[in-house]
Amino acid sequence: MWKKRSKRNKMRREFYEGFAEAEESPKKYYHVTHTKNVNKIKKKGLLPLQTSNWVVSGSGERYGGGEIFAFTHFNDAVRWAGNMDWTFNTAMGSGKISVIEILDTEDWDIDEADPLSQMANEGEWVKRSKMVKPESIGETQPVTTDLIKKLAQRT
Repeated sequence: MWKKRSKRNKMRREFYEGFAEAEESPKKYYHVTHTKNVNKIKKKGLLPLQTSNWVVSGSGERYGGGEIFAFTHFNDAVRWAGNMDWTFNTAMGSGKISVIEILDTEDWDIDEADPLSQMANEGEWVKRSKMVKPESIGETQPVTTDLIKKLAQRT
C-alpha cells in the first residue's frame, strides 16, 4: 500500500500505522477539525472561544462555553470525524476532516455531554478552556475512507 522509496511516504506510513494501532495514551490527545483549518492551527494553536461547529437546534446557541474538545483515543477521534464529515460534507472519509495530535495533556476535564454518543468510546472525551500552543500540535491525519475501513476492521 505504501511506497518504500519515498521518505514522505515512509513518514506517512509510520504515522498512519501508529494511529491505527493507537491505544489510549496519557501523552497524546486528538482533536477533530476541518482540514482547511489545519495550517492555521499549526501556526496559531487551538484557541478557545472560536466559532463553534455545533449549535443548539432552534436557538443557534453554541454547545458548551467555547472550550476545545479532544479525545484520549485516536479511534474515538476517527469515529467523531466520520460523524462530522457526514454532517458537513454528506460524505464519509472525504479527507475534508482531519485529526490533529495534541501533545499537551495538562488541564483537560472530562466532557460529560452527549453520553449516548460516548457509549462505545475507547477512551475519554475531554475539553479545556485554555489554548493549545502551536508547539503542542503534533502530526495531523486527514480522515479518509482507507483509515475508516482500517478502523472498522479492528472493531
